[in-house]
Amino acid sequence: MIEPGPPLGVTRCGVCGCEHLYRQRDFNRAWGCALVALGAALVPWTFGLSLLLLALVDLIFYLRLPESVVCYKCDTVYRDARPRPRQVEFDLLKHDVIKYGKAWQEVDIESPGFSPH
Repeated sequence: MIEPGPPLGVTRCGVCGCEHLYRQRDFNRAWGCALVALGAALVPWTFGLSLLLLALVDLIFYLRLPESVVCYKCDTVYRDARPRPRQVEFDLLKHDVIKYGKAWQEVDIESPGFSPH
């Protein structure tokens, strides 16, 4: 019989091979959105106290739930993996560059052909 040991860290995604991973709390996003929607729906009757109560519930979940590791490229979630020090919180710019191939480009707004739309 194999004894369970401490969870191991992940350095590369097992699905797509990407080395860019980030950490997040292991909480279902749909449940999080449902909590916010419930708190917002109850605002007229609770004078905003429902939002405060559900913010407290969210804080309790945040403090108690373990962290998981997620791949930037294919969104694979490694729930039993221990996040490594270089796997920091989610970075939207890094996500867009890795997943969609977008690059950060400096734009000269003084140029005559610049249009914000």
